[in-house]
Amino acid sequence: IVRLWTSSMEYRNEMNTSPAIIAKLSDSYRRIRNTFRYILGNLFDFDPKQNTVEYTQLLEIDRWALHKTEELITAITSAFESYQFHRVYHIIHNFCAVEMSSFYLDIQKDRLYTFSKNSIDRRSAQTVLHRINSVLVRLLAPILAYTSEEVWLEMTHDDGSANSVHLADWPVNNEKYIDKELNEKWEKIIKIRTDVARELEGMRASKQIGNSLEASVDLYTDDTEMLELLKEYESEFPMIFIVSDVSVSEEPLDSSNKGEIFEKLFIKVKVSDSKKCDRCWNYRKEVGKIEKYPTLCNRCAEVIDEVEAQK
Repeated sequence: IVRLWTSSMEYRNEMNTSPAIIAKLSDSYRRIRNTFRYILGNLFDFDPKQNTVEYTQLLEIDRWALHKTEELITAITSAFESYQFHRVYHIIHNFCAVEMSSFYLDIQKDRLYTFSKNSIDRRSAQTVLHRINSVLVRLLAPILAYTSEEVWLEMTHDDGSANSVHLADWPVNNEKYIDKELNEKWEKIIKIRTDVARELEGMRASKQIGNSLEASVDLYTDDTEMLELLKEYESEFPMIFIVSDVSVSEEPLDSSNKGEIFEKLFIKVKVSDSKKCDRCWNYRKEVGKIEKYPTLCNRCAEVIDEVEAQK
């Protein structure tokens, strides 16, 4: 914590400390540490030499995460080179708390926990998590020396990496992972998600739902450009919003609320009328209709069949 406090201070000004500041930094350290724990926990069966997915086959959201990781390398390298150590702390904390924990890692749980072990979707997520972990641990090594070393020793390396993170090469940018056009598109999607999340929170506050997966979302807009974006990602929105169903309407909704970020976005959130899958907890229309697995959705039934076939 002391090293984190030191790096978070702008040393050219007075360096203040107090129990409140230390407590805040303790929370920040836990956020960073928990990011490593989440990633390592989901890489337990990932062998970089055998399971890595080629960039062109990665899911779009995974390519977005790689782009953000490349931005992180550039920003942190620049901050170290200019001796702005406080920027290192703030940039990495924002990356772990906002871009990773609150968004990317949060919506990967369904893929990582419930998809088939060797499915392209799950291996795609693991490929990117491995890259993020490898980059993040080396960027933090000068500040969180012991934590970074512990993480490094738990990692499975895909090359002849050093036995210590402090002997490893500094991460460098991979130009093929940089996609500014993709980033701009996903920044819009994140803002749409923020508007939807606000409506879901209202449902939770009024006790209509306890979990976002209990909800279905209808979207409508009279903005042609946004409508095209909504239609393009309609099938992916349930994953992105962490809800059970999303539909994009071409007709005005009978009851809806406007988004605060996008005022031309109309959102209607309702309680799903489907049944809950016992395995993935999503509410799907097919639950109860599969004779062999009456409590599962189609996707989970297929995964269980695959597991049974491998026994």
